[in-house]
Amino acid sequence: MTLQLYAPAIRDALARGDMKEMETLLHHAKMVHAEQGDLENAISELERAIEKLRAMAPP
Repeated sequence: MTLQLYAPAIRDALARGDMKEMETLLHHAKMVHAEQGDLENAISELERAIEKLRAMAPP
């Protein structure tokens, strides 16, 4: 699967702030990256967004 297929789902998850969906996408992106090596930017974007949401979440 390529970034063209992931990009809409990533944008949607980011826009909604859906951490569960971001984590799922990140997991899949890392698996594909290991196979294809073309999702580094998507992985970085999802990791930053997840960390930002975790920092904003109540303890």
